[in-house]
This record gives sequence, structure tokens and C-alpha cells, in this order.
Amino acid sequence: MRSYKTKKPTALTQDEALEAASAPLHGFVPVLARTALGSALAERWVGTLTQHACDVAVRRDGLIGKGKRFDDVIDSGAAFLTAVAFALGQAHIWGDGSDGVIVAPGRLAGVAELG
Repeated sequence: MRSYKTKKPTALTQDEALEAASAPLHGFVPVLARTALGSALAERWVGTLTQHACDVAVRRDGLIGKGKRFDDVIDSGAAFLTAVAFALGQAHIWGDGSDGVIVAPGRLAGVAELG
């Protein structure tokens, strides 16, 4: 399970939350860096999404709650970054289309490429 989705602990410090939020999103940077977008803008987007996940989930005690507010931003960010990778030709698909397909970022050897 992705650490940002685990039930415990239920709250994180700002630094812990930033790490938990950035880990799944930062994997998109090398994929997007191979495009005209470049790594600087990809890093900026990941930083913005990560900070926003923490900002919307901050509690009165200053800790970051690990609930729907926190993980929805990360999930949405992953969907956004996947769509960007797709639009820039840096994606692959899983499935034969009989029951839909999954679009994933990056190009993998032996996996159907979009094109």
C-alpha cells in the first residue's frame, strides 16, 4: 500500500507529510524530464501538488491529517501527471481493450506504446 494511504499514523508532521506526498509524485519527474517540459517544470508541479496536499489537510494542532483531503490531492496529482505524460508521448498501456485499458506513465520494453 502507498504510504500516504495507510491508516496509521493518522497525522504527520509537516516534513513527514511532505515526504509521504512527494514520494509517489516524484517518480513522474524522470519521465517528464525526457520531454520538452523538462525536469525543472516537472519538479515545480510536483512541489506545488505536494505542498497543496499538506496545506488542505493541516489540522488546528499544526499536524497534517492523513485523510481524504490529503490523499485526494496526491491521487489527482498522479492522474494529472499521467495525462501530461500521455499527451507528451511518454506513456504505455496495459490491457487488450476487452475490459478497458490502463494508461501509465513512461515507456516500458515489451509493453504496448501509445502512438
